[in-house]
Amino acid sequence: MEYHVFLTPNGDCRGLYVKQKTAASFEVHELGGGTSSVSLDYRIVALRKNFENIRMEDHTKDFDAIKLVQARKDGSRPKADMKELVSQQKLVPHTRPIAHKAVR
Repeated sequence: MEYHVFLTPNGDCRGLYVKQKTAASFEVHELGGGTSSVSLDYRIVALRKNFENIRMEDHTKDFDAIKLVQARKDGSRPKADMKELVSQQKLVPHTRPIAHKAVR
């Protein structure tokens, strides 16, 4: 599976790069043979399994459902029926929080 890793160092270093990506792991190294011990943030981006051919899907109905839920919390009367909006809503994949790791 192909994926991209975006690195952000949280301190002074010569720069970071990803080496030896596999399906289960990847290695982070410092440029120029550096030996800094700096923490980093990373983000992994990949195509979702079984959704490889879906691109830029329309999620405008998702916002209608969110507005409806917020209106109900405020006690105001929504303009649309919740059941109708939920039946039209498509699931949006969950994301994971950014993890902090130290470069060795």
